[in-house]
Amino acid sequence: MKSFLIVLCAAAAASLAACDSPTTQKKLADTPAAGPFSPANAATPPAKAPEADANTALASRVMKALEGMRIEDVDVTVSDGAITLWGSTTSAAEAKRAQAAAAKIEGVKSVDNRLIVVKGS
Repeated sequence: MKSFLIVLCAAAAASLAACDSPTTQKKLADTPAAGPFSPANAATPPAKAPEADANTALASRVMKALEGMRIEDVDVTVSDGAITLWGSTTSAAEAKRAQAAAAKIEGVKSVDNRLIVVKGS
């Protein structure tokens, strides 16, 4: 067992010594870094899809319209111009107003009203 450990340590030392040779150092210096954490990739953030930006902007416009009408507790999700309203309202009339307001926003293709009426919400 002792001889095995000695051989293992000698092999590890030889491997480390080989990594420290001038030839190996030059090869490592000349090799471009690759991978997700390389300095070359650090300067370039991943590009957002234009559709994601458009969906985010559309959701913001719908939320702003709802807030202007004092309709609260409503979340908005968007997928390619299709709006989904989530949350609760105090009346069915308020849920219909929220749907109508969302439908009037430029860029909205459809509105899926998933609002529930909760008295006193």
